[in-house]
Parts: sequence; structure tokens; C-alpha cells
Amino acid sequence: MKVKEALKNVITGVGETGETVITVSRDLIKTGAGSVVDLIKAVFEIAKETGKDATDLIKDVIVGAVDAAKETTGKGEDAAKEVISKAEHAAGEITEEGGEAVKKGIDKAKEIVK
Repeated sequence: MKVKEALKNVITGVGETGETVITVSRDLIKTGAGSVVDLIKAVFEIAKETGKDATDLIKDVIVGAVDAAKETTGKGEDAAKEVISKAEHAAGEITEEGGEAVKKGIDKAKEIVK
């Protein structure tokens, strides 16, 4: 899975210098390589595998997704609402424990993308 591999590389430090979860997420969404839901599910799996904080990873994915949506639509507030709606949908598809991490990540991201 290209999405998971790209995110895992940056999370574990083997990605390109200067890349972050935010920039990789933005680029994956802009190129159509993955959706918000795909990216959230991938970082949740990566967090379980690596012991990284899922909440912060999910926040960064959402911020990157909002950046991508803003760049493609030019509408900041609408882009943020759409991405957050998709992220909340993803939270409902992930197990109870993971859903909580996604919800916390969404809350953190909402503070940033207002």
C-alpha cells in the first residue's frame, strides 16, 4: 500500500529530509493516491506498529488534508469542514480504542484549521 508506506517512512524517519506527516498527507491527497479515510486508517495502523502517538499523527494527517483541499478548492472553511466530516466517518470505522484516538486527533486539528 503506497499510502501506508509513504506515511510510515516519514513517521519512522526514513523518508525524504524535510518531509512531515502533514506534507506527505497533503501530497498523497493532492495526487489522488489516497483519501482522508485511507490516510487516517494507515496512520492508526502505523501508530499501533511503532508505538507512536496516534492522536498527533491523525491531527497531522487532517491538517495536511485540509491544506490539500484548500489548494484544490480555494475555500478554506469549506475544505476544513469536508475533511473533518470524512475524518469523523473514519473514526466510526475504527475500533473503540482507535476511534477515541481519531476523535482526539480531530479535536486537535480543529483548533489548528479554524
